[in-house]
Amino acid sequence: MKQWVRSLDISPDGKLVVTAEHLPHLTEKEAENGLRGWDAQTGEMKFDASKGLTGGVTAVRFSDDGKYLAFCVGSIDRDGPAGKVFLLTVRGATDLAFHPDGKHVFTCGRDRVVKAWQLSDGAQVHEISLSLQDKGKQGPFTPTLHAVSIAPDGKLLAVADAEGRVVICSLAAK
Repeated sequence: MKQWVRSLDISPDGKLVVTAEHLPHLTEKEAENGLRGWDAQTGEMKFDASKGLTGGVTAVRFSDDGKYLAFCVGSIDRDGPAGKVFLLTVRGATDLAFHPDGKHVFTCGRDRVVKAWQLSDGAQVHEISLSLQDKGKQGPFTPTLHAVSIAPDGKLLAVADAEGRVVICSLAAK
């Protein structure tokens, strides 16, 4: 059965494409997940790190210097909405972005929190909680954060939710 490519990234040297794959609409036991590397010139598979993955693989990114490859994986039923972070394996997150300082990675996810992690030891160093609930809606539902990006100068962070709202936050030191 073929998986859907949910995310992909090209290595900084342009030689490798890594795909994050998930076949949805199956039970947790039946779901197929993938993390594979492909030669950018020939299309030949260079590695398959899929074995042992549980939960959907939602995003994959290389750091700007190519030293790190991070990916998001997890199940809201098993991991909960906040998820957990392990160095270079981000659980419960829906997207991630490396900071241009080369020392941090930012994640967003189902808990509507953007988290900053140190690459050196995997420690969480900061979080930004977002509550963008529509005032006209009834109930506690707040949409999942689906995308995060950081400006090349590292001063701005943009995050988007499942309903298409985008928030821009300043990362500049105060």
